[in-house]
Amino acid sequence: MAKPKILFVHALKAEMTKIESENFRFETLICGVGKVTSSLNLLEHIYTYEPDLVVNIGTAGSLRHKVGSIHWCTDFVDRDMEIVKEFGSPYRINFTDDLGEVQWLNKPSKTAFCNTGDQFLTDIEAKADVFDMEAFALGLACKKQGVPMVSIKYVTDIIGENSIAAWEVKLQEAQVALKAYVQELFDSSIPQE
Repeated sequence: MAKPKILFVHALKAEMTKIESENFRFETLICGVGKVTSSLNLLEHIYTYEPDLVVNIGTAGSLRHKVGSIHWCTDFVDRDMEIVKEFGSPYRINFTDDLGEVQWLNKPSKTAFCNTGDQFLTDIEAKADVFDMEAFALGLACKKQGVPMVSIKYVTDIIGENSIAAWEVKLQEAQVALKAYVQELFDSSIPQE
């Protein structure tokens, strides 16, 4: 069996992690911030790289989880489109079944729900485990191309509690913690022969 191709997708270079493994082929994409830019850049990369799995790695805010916690997101909502869902626009996607078919990936049992929108939040009342600016759009691009995706998010700030300043301060800690988490994930995931 050929080594599975994993595409790591980060919104910003500051969130990037360098992962190494003899069992996988890794490619990295800095997709940019926001839904439109990130999804267009990902689609182009999917066409050229043809990954077996997309792993979105980055930071997020939360209302209910501690700063420093890491979340394995498989369920996504677009908060900007949810309010107009009656017009038929896709606003929610889930990758639980898609990831279940990736037999070689060591998946945690607990999954999280990610709320995506085009604004950096300083206040919100919606329910979700984490809030970001790209994951839903990246997931929609992956769904359209039949590529499974997971988003791994590090909570840098509690929304409404000085979110922008907290994000900037916690960014380096996030990068170190995400690198350790993802490296361990792929060290424990062995492709079948």
